[in-house]
Amino acid sequence: MKILALGFLFLMLSGAPALQAQDACPPGLPLGTNCLPGRDTHGAFFLIAVPTGYNGRLVLWNHGYSLPPPAPLTAADLFPGAPVVLQLGFAVAASSYRPDAIGLGGWAAKDG
Repeated sequence: MKILALGFLFLMLSGAPALQAQDACPPGLPLGTNCLPGRDTHGAFFLIAVPTGYNGRLVLWNHGYSLPPPAPLTAADLFPGAPVVLQLGFAVAASSYRPDAIGLGGWAAKDG
């Protein structure tokens, strides 16, 4: 998952104008933050937020297990301190879990 997040972060920072949109950021993040929301091929949602003064470091948030079905991520899904961390220049990334993993035993072993 870390490699996936770093890959999306690279794409976002490479200058692709379609990916660098404040519009893609959920409410609650600092102005000027560039966000890349999306969904992977297994149904898990992700959100990568990069501040304008990016310092080259990424905070990857693992929220733990939750029962609700996956949905697009909000600023609250990144983690409670995300706005402060973004203002300090760190990028932040998080993801949900894939839908077919919820409620099934053995998903951690299957996913590695």
